[in-house]
Amino acid sequence: MVNAPNFDVEAMLQDFNKYLDANPMAKKTGEMFGMPPLWAISGISSFVVGFLLFGVGSNVVCNLVGFLYPAYASFKALEDGTEEDHRQWLTYWVVFSFFTLVESLVDYILYWIPLFYVVKVLFLFWLFSDRYKGATVLYQMCVRPVLEQHKTSIDTGLQKMSDCVNEMASKASTKDK
Repeated sequence: MVNAPNFDVEAMLQDFNKYLDANPMAKKTGEMFGMPPLWAISGISSFVVGFLLFGVGSNVVCNLVGFLYPAYASFKALEDGTEEDHRQWLTYWVVFSFFTLVESLVDYILYWIPLFYVVKVLFLFWLFSDRYKGATVLYQMCVRPVLEQHKTSIDTGLQKMSDCVNEMASKASTKDK
């Protein structure tokens, strides 16, 4: 008979609470709510997961995850970041743009997939995490090859569109005179 490992849940929770106490953001969150960081973070996480699971406001939560932290991190990279930070966040925004475009084209199907928004939030965390650098992975595997293959036709189409807009603006300005 194999003995199951003995888990001391209380000790694990205490260790995790100490870990959160050492994290300034978690500590401030706990202080803000007047409770240990573990309880505050658990409550906020449960609230967010509830939104994601039951669909009420799940798209809002996903947009907050996809925009707020990356926008702030991009700001920090612009202000005092390294060349590597700039590259990481530019890559994130390019991949995020492509993901958002594809998602908007098939949103009516994705909406019906159970736990889609939970998976989407996890995917967004993977995209911008320092540990996994998912945006870089997807950029190298998917986005870059497609853009490289169609670069000339995209540039040509953009130039034609720009010429057309400039021509229309020129006609409108001469018409006003």
